[in-house]
Amino acid sequence: MPRKKPTSTRQKKEDRQLKRAIKRGDVDPPPPPKKPQNRAKRPPNARSLADPVVESSRKLQSSFVKISAAYLQKTQELASTLPLQRPIPAVASIYADQWTEDDREPMACPSRPKWNYDISKKELEHNEEAWFKRWLNQTDELASKWQMSMDFAQAGEDTIKELPTDMPPGGTRFERNLEVWRQLWRVTEISDIILVLLDSRCPPVHLPSSLVRYLSKHHVVLVLTKTDICGPLRATAWKKYLHDLYPQFVTVEVSSYAPKDQSTVHQGRTLYHPHLPSTFRQQLVDAIKDLHTKMLEPPESVKSKPTALKHWRPKVKRYINWEDVFHDNDETGKIIGGPAAPRPVMEEDPTQEPPFLTIGLIGQPNVGKSSRNSIYLMNHYT
Repeated sequence: MPRKKPTSTRQKKEDRQLKRAIKRGDVDPPPPPKKPQNRAKRPPNARSLADPVVESSRKLQSSFVKISAAYLQKTQELASTLPLQRPIPAVASIYADQWTEDDREPMACPSRPKWNYDISKKELEHNEEAWFKRWLNQTDELASKWQMSMDFAQAGEDTIKELPTDMPPGGTRFERNLEVWRQLWRVTEISDIILVLLDSRCPPVHLPSSLVRYLSKHHVVLVLTKTDICGPLRATAWKKYLHDLYPQFVTVEVSSYAPKDQSTVHQGRTLYHPHLPSTFRQQLVDAIKDLHTKMLEPPESVKSKPTALKHWRPKVKRYINWEDVFHDNDETGKIIGGPAAPRPVMEEDPTQEPPFLTIGLIGQPNVGKSSRNSIYLMNHYT
């Protein structure tokens, strides 16, 4: 803060006279003071730059298309003129199927380009970047066509009504960061069974048709999280809905949190901790166990060929001690491998059995991935 300059009574009087003269227009105002130059930003901490966890989290930050200034201006004007309907109609709480299924050309998740262990890392990354750029251009074109059709339909209605009665449709929100898609590719490649976490308050939002098509050849369990929030009736209804819509997937319910034990002197709101009741845990383990049993059976295309059946071997670990899943031991809480860990090469020895049954987790933000990890690994994740 700059020091105050001492001023005399005479100087104060002259300053007042000058201000009055400027206000009357007798004297031109002085030029505006120059803005102080901003200080150079402090360089980032060398320790934070060297931390691989920090660097990895920066790479995995989601990226979406930016909203145009014209759209923001239009919505601001409509927000000040459109009346809000009160009470809110009950139909507003019903999820419409036509939001996900219509006649437009379906969008798709980007698939990883073909690769093998003979390709260098630099060449593989270059192929992935080119493949992803082409997918991004195609998806932007589909989204632009859909946006134009929606704008045209609303413009026709507004012409009849003369004044708009609804907000314009918003743009699409799909991931534009290649690193996030790479994580999806790696998880689906190394996982024998995939758990897709869905918020039970509205599961279709977290399970688009593009993801369903992408996972069509994998062994998938749909996990309805946060059933303690939506209630058992809605969770059961959503479970039946998903089973009827996707019979090829197994659907189970889980809760996320349970209240902590409170002392007699506790005050304030109730505290919660990640918790999976034994009933839900048993259902989840049974679903994984059933899928594992099916993976040990040869497919129909192999059963019909005696020669192929003779040499067929399952690609997963045969024996799993399912009783140990419910007991803590020295291995509980260990993170083995990871998305970037290569799987053992089975081509050298087809009879070699994988050491683990790998289970992957997939889910959008805020569906309960950290809570599930905290429960499964007995650690706290943020």
